[in-house]
Amino acid sequence: MTTFNSDRAPLASVQAPGREKLSITVIILTLNEQIHIERCIASVASFVQRIIVVDSFSSDRTAEIAKHLGAEVTQRAFKHQADQFQWALTIARSRQTGS
Repeated sequence: MTTFNSDRAPLASVQAPGREKLSITVIILTLNEQIHIERCIASVASFVQRIIVVDSFSSDRTAEIAKHLGAEVTQRAFKHQADQFQWALTIARSRQTGS
């Protein structure tokens, strides 16, 4: 099992050498993904502008780790995946336009 090291710099601030970040927002839906969230965020952080994590009130450190890694984290009770993802899209758009 991989353990999270909070002494590392936030991954979202890391950029691939010689590349600008793409104007892309990644949405990640989570529930108790502590052992996977760091690797998931790291896989996209170097080339996207925003990472939004919608956490369904995890009982582990998922939200804490995602925040530390630079993701925008919000929590919402889970109904079903389509509902959660649609809600996340609405949040992403409203934060993008500032409304």
